[in-house]
Amino acid sequence: SYCWAEAMARRYGGEGAGVLHVLYGPAAIDGRANAYPYGFDPTFHQYRLGDPGRKTKAAVIGVCFTSDLFGAWVPAEWIRELLGAMAAAPRHTYVVLTKNPRRLAEFGSDGENLFNAIPNLWLGATVTNQAQADAAEVALCDAAPYKHDTARKWLSIEPIEGRIVFLTAAEFVAVGGYNKPEMHRYPAAGYIADAIADTIDDAEACGILVYAKNNVELYTARAFPREVPWGTL
Repeated sequence: SYCWAEAMARRYGGEGAGVLHVLYGPAAIDGRANAYPYGFDPTFHQYRLGDPGRKTKAAVIGVCFTSDLFGAWVPAEWIRELLGAMAAAPRHTYVVLTKNPRRLAEFGSDGENLFNAIPNLWLGATVTNQAQADAAEVALCDAAPYKHDTARKWLSIEPIEGRIVFLTAAEFVAVGGYNKPEMHRYPAAGYIADAIADTIDDAEACGILVYAKNNVELYTARAFPREVPWGTL
């Protein structure tokens, strides 16, 4: 499978050694600043924890969009430090996306809910099919089960592999397919066009905000909504 973040990290930093790293200051390779000194190895840029607090103007911040904050390989103390930095700068809107939503409950749920300290937080999960969507919505509900919980919930459905019917957790969904479907073993374009249309129709019927990604135009000429609750995507 193709991962754009992995390709970018290896392009600028090499293969890596498959171990964890912590950076306490900016790194450089051959005298030039480099954000990927260890390639695609998990790297905690601890020196940047204060960045949100230094931004005086409210912003939308995509958290770990070139990684996965809740990946199984990420130490819990890294996650706690990052959530703490987010809570310390509550004027911003933080958008989180994970392929491992089961881990969210470690930091929310009935115990100490660290998410509630972050007033403008969108917790999201990447899914491609109905089974993954069902599991993700359950995991998101487990992480923020109560009406007073501040975390909002969303799903990124890409690449969509079939129609998805929603439960009650997601308030927003982004829907897309492969950018280059001919490069993958992917269902027929007509099937995917129907899946996109049916999924978006179901979402709108449930009152869920929808953002159709640009690549849906590769499958269907129908115009779909492109709305984002935090202003940009």
